[in-house]
Amino acid sequence: MSRFDAAALARLGELGGSQAFRIGIDGLAGDRLRRVLAQLGEREFEERRISAYQERFRWPLGLALGCLILRAV
Repeated sequence: MSRFDAAALARLGELGGSQAFRIGIDGLAGDRLRRVLAQLGEREFEERRISAYQERFRWPLGLALGCLILRAV
């Protein structure tokens, strides 16, 4: 099992130049997180094209089935 160590997380954030937020039921840290994100501003993301991948599983599958059939004979 792992345990949450808030102090270690805060130290790690300070070393990396960032902040750690613990958001709970009260939601107070959530408001602070929203303020920090608003200070960062909005970024425009560049458009990326995703290529359609060609599935090539049939050849290894056929080879594996052929080996399985030969092994059974």
